[in-house]
Amino acid sequence: MTGVTVAGTSVTPVDNTANGDQWFIWQFYLAVDHWNYTTLHAGATVKETWHVTGQAGQALVGQTVTLETNFAHHTLTWTSPDAGYNASNGYYTGVTDANGNVTFTLVNTNSAAGNTPPSSSATDLSNTEGTNPWTRMILIVGTPGTGLANGEVGNTTDFVTENNLAPSGPVNPDVSQGTDLVDFILVP
Repeated sequence: MTGVTVAGTSVTPVDNTANGDQWFIWQFYLAVDHWNYTTLHAGATVKETWHVTGQAGQALVGQTVTLETNFAHHTLTWTSPDAGYNASNGYYTGVTDANGNVTFTLVNTNSAAGNTPPSSSATDLSNTEGTNPWTRMILIVGTPGTGLANGEVGNTTDFVTENNLAPSGPVNPDVSQGTDLVDFILVP
């Protein structure tokens, strides 16, 4: 992900990849994946911009992508002013532009929040995520796979599969996509 704005303000998500590597990234995802936290308030508009590249680093132009807005946990709810958002399944489809970029606009529809984190550290945000409404988002190149177990997403090759065990064990040959995992946490 190359950019996030919340309520019109550019934000830099808090990177908790080091802990994510130990807790779940190396088990389920690629070692190059990142895990980020971003807070928002009830009713906030969120814009996410993603730069999509191929394995050689080239921009993928005209590529269909799907943003899964309720991946792994979905206590936050969303609407969108843009075409391509399907509220019934939480998927948001788009197509990359001439530079390989795609932007999604979402509006949080929750009206209540939990605890205020004491700081914006990864530890405090992680603890807040345990009690506040939150959602993890992930970008899928292509369309989501069907019939996958809870916590898995994929395109026609089901790029995320359980027990990948990377980098310490064998890498599942179906895993072909790295992405950011973005957790949005509702705060007062």
